Amino acid sequence: MRTLGLLLRIMSLAAVLPAAALAQAPSYMLQWGSFGSGPGQFREPIGVAVDAAENVYVVDYANSRVQKFTSDGAFLLEWGGPGGGNGQFWLPIGVAVDPLGNVYVADAGNDRVQKFTSAGTYLTQWGVYGQGPGEFD
Repeated sequence: MRTLGLLLRIMSLAAVLPAAALAQAPSYMLQWGSFGSGPGQFREPIGVAVDAAENVYVVDYANSRVQKFTSDGAFLLEWGGPGGGNGQFWLPIGVAVDPLGNVYVADAGNDRVQKFTSAGTYLTQWGVYGQGPGEFD
C-alpha cells in the first residue's frame, strides 16, 4: 500500500510539472577552484550555501575556512582558520545563510555553530560538547 501511495504522489507531481522540465536532462553550467590553500582553492570543500544576492559560500573542511564567491565563481573573501577561538574552525562541515544574510557554520570539531555577517565578521556562537539540550556530540 505504501508503494501505491508513493506512486500516486509521483504521478500527481508529474502532472504539475511542465513536460519540457521532465524531458530536459541536467546540464553542466560552471565550476571553479583547484586543490590548495590559496584564495579560490580547496582542500575538501564539503558545504555550500547561496545567499539572496546569489553569492556562494563554500566550507573548506581541511583548510578550516569559509570562502565567498560570486555566482560566476569570482573569489570575494575568506574567513576562519584552524583553532577553537571565535571565528576559527576545527572540521567545519556545513554552512547556511538566513534571509538577512547571516552565515551559520557548523564547526564539528569544536562542537558548535558560529554565526557571521556576510562579510565574515564573527557575531556569536552556541553549543558545547555533550548529549544534552544545546550540546553536540
